[in-house]
Amino acid sequence: TAQKIENLPLKKKKSKKLIPTSSASITEVVSPTNVAAPCKLDETAIEIKTGTGETLTFFAIATPIGASIKTVATLSTNADPTAEIENICNWIKNYFINNGNANTKAVIGISGGKDSSVVAALCVEALGKDRVIGVLMPQGQQHDIDMAYLLVNHLGIKHYEINVKAAVDGLKNAMPEGLDLTPQTVTNIPPRIRMTTLYAVAAAEGRMVAGTGNASEAYMGYFTKWGDGAHDFNPISDLTATEVIAFLKFLGAPRSIVEKAPSAGL
Repeated sequence: TAQKIENLPLKKKKSKKLIPTSSASITEVVSPTNVAAPCKLDETAIEIKTGTGETLTFFAIATPIGASIKTVATLSTNADPTAEIENICNWIKNYFINNGNANTKAVIGISGGKDSSVVAALCVEALGKDRVIGVLMPQGQQHDIDMAYLLVNHLGIKHYEINVKAAVDGLKNAMPEGLDLTPQTVTNIPPRIRMTTLYAVAAAEGRMVAGTGNASEAYMGYFTKWGDGAHDFNPISDLTATEVIAFLKFLGAPRSIVEKAPSAGL
Protein backbone atom coordinates (compact mmCIF):
# COMPACT_ATOMS: atom_id res chain seq x y z
CA THR A 1 0.00 0.00 0.00
CA ALA A 2 1.32 3.43 -0.91
CA GLN A 3 -0.08 6.33 1.11
CA LYS A 4 2.78 8.81 1.14
CA ILE A 5 5.97 9.42 -0.78
CA GLU A 6 7.89 12.09 1.09
CA ASN A 7 10.80 14.28 0.04
CA LEU A 8 10.91 12.93 -3.51
CA PRO A 9 11.81 15.83 -5.85
CA LEU A 10 10.15 16.11 -9.22
CA LYS A 11 12.81 15.81 -11.87
CA LYS A 12 12.80 17.04 -15.41
CA LYS A 13 14.11 14.81 -18.16
CA LYS A 14 16.91 16.79 -19.75
CA SER A 15 16.20 15.57 -23.28
CA LYS A 16 12.50 16.42 -23.26
CA LYS A 17 10.76 19.70 -23.95
CA LEU A 18 7.22 18.62 -23.15
CA ILE A 19 7.75 17.85 -19.48
CA PRO A 20 6.97 20.71 -17.06
CA THR A 21 9.30 21.32 -14.14
CA SER A 22 8.48 21.66 -10.48
CA SER A 23 10.63 22.12 -7.41
CA ALA A 24 7.91 20.85 -5.09
CA SER A 25 8.08 17.59 -3.17
CA ILE A 26 5.46 14.88 -3.35
CA THR A 27 3.52 14.73 -0.09
CA GLU A 28 0.61 12.42 -0.84
CA VAL A 29 -0.44 9.75 -3.31
CA VAL A 30 -4.07 10.50 -4.12
CA SER A 31 -4.90 7.66 -6.48
CA PRO A 32 -4.61 4.71 -6.47
CA THR A 33 -4.29 3.99 -2.76
CA ASN A 34 -2.63 0.68 -3.46
CA VAL A 35 -1.01 -1.22 -6.30
CA ALA A 36 -1.69 -4.87 -6.94
CA ALA A 37 1.31 -7.19 -6.83
CA PRO A 38 2.97 -9.20 -8.14
CA CYS A 39 3.18 -7.54 -11.51
CA LYS A 40 5.66 -7.13 -14.31
CA LEU A 41 4.53 -3.82 -15.70
CA ASP A 42 1.56 -2.03 -14.24
CA GLU A 43 0.79 0.83 -16.57
CA THR A 44 -1.14 2.82 -13.99
CA ALA A 45 -1.48 6.57 -13.77
CA ILE A 46 -1.26 7.82 -10.18
CA GLU A 47 -2.26 11.23 -8.92
CA ILE A 48 -0.02 12.95 -6.38
CA LYS A 49 -0.22 16.12 -4.37
CA THR A 50 2.84 18.30 -3.94
CA GLY A 51 3.87 20.50 -1.06
CA THR A 52 2.58 23.51 -2.98
CA GLY A 53 -0.89 22.00 -3.26
CA GLU A 54 -0.60 21.00 -6.93
CA THR A 55 -2.23 17.77 -8.08
CA LEU A 56 -0.21 16.09 -10.82
CA THR A 57 -0.53 12.81 -12.65
CA PHE A 58 2.41 10.46 -13.01
CA PHE A 59 2.86 7.28 -14.96
CA ALA A 60 3.77 4.73 -12.33
CA ILE A 61 5.48 1.41 -12.64
CA ALA A 62 4.66 -0.99 -9.85
CA THR A 63 7.57 -3.31 -9.24
CA PRO A 64 7.18 -6.89 -7.94
CA ILE A 65 5.99 -7.94 -4.47
CA GLY A 66 7.26 -5.89 -1.58
CA ALA A 67 8.73 -3.07 -3.64
CA SER A 68 7.62 0.51 -3.45
CA ILE A 69 6.02 2.43 -6.29
CA LYS A 70 8.59 3.92 -8.63
CA THR A 71 7.74 6.91 -10.76
CA VAL A 72 9.50 6.99 -14.07
CA ALA A 73 10.67 10.47 -14.95
CA THR A 74 7.62 11.86 -16.68
CA LEU A 75 4.51 13.78 -15.91
CA SER A 76 1.36 12.96 -17.82
CA THR A 77 0.66 16.22 -19.56
CA ASN A 78 -1.37 17.75 -22.33
CA ALA A 79 1.62 19.81 -23.43
CA ASP A 80 2.12 20.07 -27.17
CA PRO A 81 4.70 17.44 -28.23
CA THR A 82 5.27 19.03 -31.65
CA ALA A 83 8.92 19.90 -31.03
CA GLU A 84 9.82 16.46 -29.71
CA ILE A 85 8.04 14.69 -32.58
CA GLU A 86 9.90 16.92 -35.03
CA ASN A 87 13.20 16.05 -33.32
CA ILE A 88 12.50 12.31 -33.54
CA CYS A 89 11.40 12.51 -37.17
CA ASN A 90 14.55 14.44 -38.07
CA TRP A 91 16.60 11.82 -36.26
CA ILE A 92 14.90 9.05 -38.29
CA LYS A 93 15.54 10.94 -41.54
CA ASN A 94 19.20 11.47 -40.69
CA TYR A 95 19.62 7.85 -39.64
CA PHE A 96 18.36 6.67 -43.02
CA ILE A 97 20.49 9.22 -44.89
CA ASN A 98 23.61 8.09 -43.04
CA ASN A 99 22.89 4.35 -43.05
CA GLY A 100 20.91 3.78 -46.23
CA ASN A 101 19.74 5.63 -49.30
CA ALA A 102 16.61 7.20 -50.74
CA ASN A 103 15.15 3.74 -51.35
CA THR A 104 15.87 2.26 -47.92
CA LYS A 105 12.71 1.51 -46.00
CA ALA A 106 11.66 0.72 -42.45
CA VAL A 107 10.14 -2.58 -41.41
CA ILE A 108 8.13 -2.71 -38.20
CA GLY A 109 6.52 -5.57 -36.31
CA ILE A 110 2.92 -4.50 -35.78
CA SER A 111 1.19 -6.00 -32.76
CA GLY A 112 -1.73 -3.59 -32.54
CA GLY A 113 -0.35 -2.15 -29.30
CA LYS A 114 0.68 1.41 -28.53
CA ASP A 115 4.44 1.08 -28.99
CA SER A 116 4.48 -0.45 -32.46
CA SER A 117 1.68 1.91 -33.48
CA VAL A 118 3.57 5.05 -32.50
CA VAL A 119 6.80 3.81 -34.13
CA ALA A 120 4.93 3.15 -37.36
CA ALA A 121 3.27 6.56 -37.20
CA LEU A 122 6.60 8.30 -36.58
CA CYS A 123 8.27 6.45 -39.45
CA VAL A 124 5.43 7.39 -41.80
CA GLU A 125 5.73 11.00 -40.65
CA ALA A 126 9.49 10.98 -41.25
CA LEU A 127 9.84 8.82 -44.37
CA GLY A 128 6.40 8.72 -45.98
CA LYS A 129 4.07 5.73 -46.07
CA ASP A 130 5.71 4.24 -49.18
CA ARG A 131 8.92 3.68 -47.23
CA VAL A 132 7.32 1.85 -44.30
CA ILE A 133 6.13 -1.76 -44.12
CA GLY A 134 4.30 -3.44 -41.27
CA VAL A 135 4.61 -7.11 -40.41
CA LEU A 136 1.83 -8.78 -38.42
CA MET A 137 3.08 -11.94 -36.71
CA PRO A 138 0.36 -13.82 -34.82
CA GLN A 139 1.20 -17.10 -33.13
CA GLY A 140 -1.79 -19.13 -34.19
CA GLN A 141 -4.89 -17.11 -33.32
CA GLN A 142 -4.33 -13.57 -32.04
CA HIS A 143 -7.43 -12.22 -30.35
CA ASP A 144 -6.59 -8.58 -31.02
CA ILE A 145 -5.08 -8.79 -34.50
CA ASP A 146 -7.90 -6.52 -35.67
CA MET A 147 -6.07 -3.70 -33.89
CA ALA A 148 -2.96 -4.38 -35.96
CA TYR A 149 -5.00 -4.28 -39.18
CA LEU A 150 -6.71 -1.11 -38.00
CA LEU A 151 -3.31 0.55 -37.58
CA VAL A 152 -1.78 -0.46 -40.93
CA ASN A 153 -4.96 0.49 -42.78
CA HIS A 154 -5.14 3.79 -40.90
CA LEU A 155 -1.58 4.63 -41.93
CA GLY A 156 -2.00 3.21 -45.43
CA ILE A 157 1.23 1.21 -45.29
CA LYS A 158 2.12 -2.00 -47.09
CA HIS A 159 1.89 -4.98 -44.76
CA TYR A 160 2.30 -8.72 -44.48
CA GLU A 161 0.82 -11.27 -42.11
CA ILE A 162 3.25 -14.06 -41.25
CA ASN A 163 2.05 -16.61 -38.71
CA VAL A 164 4.95 -17.77 -36.52
CA LYS A 165 3.20 -20.69 -34.82
CA ALA A 166 4.76 -23.39 -37.02
CA ALA A 167 8.25 -21.96 -36.51
CA VAL A 168 7.82 -21.67 -32.75
CA ASP A 169 6.40 -25.19 -32.44
CA GLY A 170 9.05 -26.55 -34.79
CA LEU A 171 11.89 -25.18 -32.68
CA LYS A 172 10.42 -26.51 -29.44
CA ASN A 173 9.75 -29.91 -30.98
CA ALA A 174 13.28 -30.07 -32.39
CA MET A 175 14.87 -29.92 -28.96
CA PRO A 176 16.62 -33.19 -28.04
CA GLU A 177 15.01 -35.56 -25.59
CA GLY A 178 16.03 -34.86 -22.03
CA LEU A 179 16.60 -31.16 -22.63
CA ASP A 180 13.85 -29.53 -20.61
CA LEU A 181 13.02 -25.97 -21.57
CA THR A 182 12.27 -23.67 -18.67
CA PRO A 183 9.05 -21.60 -18.73
CA GLN A 184 11.15 -18.48 -19.27
CA THR A 185 12.88 -20.07 -22.26
CA VAL A 186 9.54 -21.04 -23.79
CA THR A 187 8.22 -17.52 -23.23
CA ASN A 188 11.20 -15.97 -25.00
CA ILE A 189 11.10 -18.18 -28.11
CA PRO A 190 8.22 -16.37 -29.90
CA PRO A 191 9.72 -12.84 -29.70
CA ARG A 192 13.04 -14.19 -31.00
CA ILE A 193 11.29 -15.97 -33.86
CA ARG A 194 9.43 -12.75 -34.63
CA MET A 195 12.66 -10.77 -34.77
CA THR A 196 14.18 -13.39 -37.08
CA THR A 197 11.10 -12.94 -39.26
CA LEU A 198 11.48 -9.16 -39.31
CA TYR A 199 15.11 -9.39 -40.38
CA ALA A 200 14.20 -11.88 -43.10
CA VAL A 201 11.62 -9.44 -44.46
CA ALA A 202 14.08 -6.56 -44.10
CA ALA A 203 16.77 -8.41 -46.03
CA ALA A 204 14.34 -9.31 -48.81
CA GLU A 205 12.90 -5.80 -49.05
CA GLY A 206 16.02 -3.68 -48.57
CA ARG A 207 14.87 -2.28 -45.26
CA MET A 208 16.00 -1.63 -41.70
CA VAL A 209 14.23 -2.99 -38.64
CA ALA A 210 12.64 -0.52 -36.23
CA GLY A 211 12.65 -1.19 -32.51
CA THR A 212 9.45 -0.71 -30.54
CA GLY A 213 10.62 -0.82 -26.92
CA ASN A 214 9.96 2.23 -24.75
CA ALA A 215 11.99 3.64 -21.85
CA SER A 216 9.57 2.33 -19.22
CA GLU A 217 10.09 -1.25 -20.42
CA ALA A 218 13.85 -0.75 -20.57
CA TYR A 219 13.79 0.58 -16.99
CA MET A 220 12.08 -2.62 -15.85
CA GLY A 221 14.14 -4.93 -18.06
CA TYR A 222 10.84 -5.94 -19.65
CA PHE A 223 12.05 -7.15 -23.05
CA THR A 224 13.60 -10.23 -24.62
CA LYS A 225 17.28 -10.06 -25.52
CA TRP A 226 17.65 -10.61 -29.28
CA GLY A 227 13.85 -10.64 -29.47
CA ASP A 228 11.85 -7.44 -29.18
CA GLY A 229 15.01 -5.86 -27.73
CA ALA A 230 16.80 -6.12 -31.10
CA HIS A 231 16.62 -3.48 -33.82
CA ASP A 232 18.57 -1.33 -36.26
CA PHE A 233 17.07 1.87 -34.89
CA ASN A 234 14.53 2.69 -32.19
CA PRO A 235 12.65 6.02 -32.33
CA ILE A 236 11.00 5.60 -28.90
CA SER A 237 13.88 4.31 -26.80
CA ASP A 238 13.78 7.40 -24.57
CA LEU A 239 9.99 7.79 -24.42
CA THR A 240 8.08 6.49 -21.44
CA ALA A 241 4.73 4.78 -21.87
CA THR A 242 2.96 7.99 -20.86
CA GLU A 243 4.73 9.90 -23.61
CA VAL A 244 3.90 7.16 -26.12
CA ILE A 245 0.20 7.71 -25.36
CA ALA A 246 0.59 11.50 -25.72
CA PHE A 247 2.33 11.04 -29.07
CA LEU A 248 -0.36 8.68 -30.34
CA LYS A 249 -3.06 11.17 -29.50
CA PHE A 250 -1.18 14.01 -31.17
CA LEU A 251 -0.48 11.93 -34.29
CA GLY A 252 -4.16 11.09 -34.66
CA ALA A 253 -4.05 7.35 -33.97
CA PRO A 254 -7.40 5.56 -33.74
CA ARG A 255 -8.92 5.99 -30.30
CA SER A 256 -9.31 2.23 -29.81
CA ILE A 257 -5.53 1.84 -30.09
CA VAL A 258 -4.76 4.77 -27.79
CA GLU A 259 -7.11 3.38 -25.14
CA LYS A 260 -6.25 -0.29 -25.65
CA ALA A 261 -5.34 -2.04 -22.41
CA PRO A 262 -1.69 -3.17 -22.35
CA SER A 263 -1.04 -6.90 -22.54
CA ALA A 264 1.94 -9.08 -21.72
CA GLY A 265 1.65 -10.93 -25.02
CA LEU A 266 4.99 -11.84 -26.54
